[in-house]
Amino acid sequence: MEEIRNYKENELVFREGESATDIYKVIKGRLIVFQRKANAITALGYIESGEYVGEMSFFYENPRSAFVMAIEKTALVQIPHQALKSQIPKWLLKTAHFMSHKLRVQDKAIGQSRIKKETEGQIAPLTNEQQYRIIQILDA
Repeated sequence: MEEIRNYKENELVFREGESATDIYKVIKGRLIVFQRKANAITALGYIESGEYVGEMSFFYENPRSAFVMAIEKTALVQIPHQALKSQIPKWLLKTAHFMSHKLRVQDKAIGQSRIKKETEGQIAPLTNEQQYRIIQILDA
C-alpha cells in the first residue's frame, strides 16, 4: 500500500547505513543526497519532483548508501518493497540487482581512488556553513 509522507525543510528522509528497501517518488519538493566523512559533508546530488530515491537499496537490498534530506517542504510517495517487487518480472529484478551492485562497486572504487567523476550537472561543493548546518541536524 503506497503512503504519502511529508517532510519539513532540513528533515532527514533516511540515513546512510539504514536497512530499508522501500522506494520513494518525490511528488513535491526537493531533496539533497549526501555522504558524511567525519566533519565533511559531500553533496552527491539533488532529487526533484517526479524523480525517485531509494532505488539502489530497493533493487540491491543493501543498506542505504547515503543520507537523504528534504531541503524544502517535501511530499513523497513511499512504495513498499514487497508491493512493487511482486509486480516486476524476476528476470528484470535480477538485471536491476546486478546493475545496482555494479554501480555501487564502481562508486566505491571511484571514491577510494579519488578520481573525480565528470557529470553533466556538476554538483557544487557545500559551503562550510551548509556543512555545519547538516552536521548539527545529523548529530541532534
